[in-house]
Amino acid sequence: MYRELKRLLHIFARSASHEWHYLGQHRWDRFMLIGAPLAAILLMWWIFSTGQITGLPIGVLDEDHSEPSRQLVRYLNAAPGVNVTEQDTDQLSAERALYAVHVYGVVVIPQDFAAHLKTGNASPVVLQFNAQFGTHSGVVQRAVQSAVATFSAGVEIRARNKRGQSYEQAKDTQTPIRTAAVTLFNISTNYQKALAATMIPALLHILGMVAGAYAIGREIRDHDLSNWLTFSTADTHPNATPTFWEIAFALNGKLLWAMLSFTVWSALTLLFVASATDASIWSWLVTFFGLWLMMLVSLWIGVITSAGTLSLRMGLSLTAFITAPAFAFSGVAFPALAMPASARIWSNVLPLTHYLHLQINQLEMDAPAWWSIPALTGFICSVVILLLISTALTQRALRYPERWGTR
Repeated sequence: MYRELKRLLHIFARSASHEWHYLGQHRWDRFMLIGAPLAAILLMWWIFSTGQITGLPIGVLDEDHSEPSRQLVRYLNAAPGVNVTEQDTDQLSAERALYAVHVYGVVVIPQDFAAHLKTGNASPVVLQFNAQFGTHSGVVQRAVQSAVATFSAGVEIRARNKRGQSYEQAKDTQTPIRTAAVTLFNISTNYQKALAATMIPALLHILGMVAGAYAIGREIRDHDLSNWLTFSTADTHPNATPTFWEIAFALNGKLLWAMLSFTVWSALTLLFVASATDASIWSWLVTFFGLWLMMLVSLWIGVITSAGTLSLRMGLSLTAFITAPAFAFSGVAFPALAMPASARIWSNVLPLTHYLHLQINQLEMDAPAWWSIPALTGFICSVVILLLISTALTQRALRYPERWGTR
């Protein structure tokens, strides 16, 4: 048993040495493991570095030109989410600004705005916005509604105060029922915590699967699959077809550098996330272990796509099919409970969904570490199963050299 394990470890080491030599000669392959993940992490963190969306440009079409309308414009300018950058003169210029995306919304203050306020009649303020930009329009709506509500409440309170009510009485009469919203997690609505911290693992997931597909796919493309395995097993099993476990250890040796690389990038990712949260050490360890396991799953799925199709091109196409929409199905950007049943099934198949739920539970919601045991167990089982499938498909590929890279 000991001698057999020693022999398999020797195959692992020779395969790792073969891959190291290849990476040393091909800089673009090194970039896939070093430069691309680092660039993805830094780029995502930089994009969301402000944390919150502020100063979105909006326009104002003031058709009243009164003191109250100018005061409302000042309220809009004071709202943190928006900034009045255009004063439109007519409806046509307002629509042009929206179509050209010079502004994300236009507030229309109608004629007789001040007159209606004086007589106590309703005076609607119209917000025109581009709902195609979901996040932008949501921020604009909240900012404008808040500014208009504050302005409206001030007008009503002043009117009641003139009729003899005290300020406190007028305030209570104006809003007899108040909503108390209690934010439990991500209290500051920080986009760096909400999006960057989840999009970086999604990008690593894509890169990991591509790395796995390319590692085995290029051997198939170059018709070197048997040469690589022959080199790995030459000292221990010369002139013989590699066995199942020899192939398994050779595959692990080939992916060793990718595994180590994504281990480093996983740690760097969580180091960035650490700056925005104060979770316990156990939560960090559980999250790191989960991210590391997800990267192993990504690598092995990548191997399966190329070994199963006997083509690097088809393998990379399949990785794109799986990973490109994975973030959209994860339930972070769009609520999973609002998806159709079939979409929820696909969401639960994707490894990214389960990792992001684990990360949010541990780092944002400060859930107990044992809550994530089912997810970690699922990842561990997946890694083992995917390794066995990858080995079986690579063993099968050896029997059909005439089909290597034909698609």
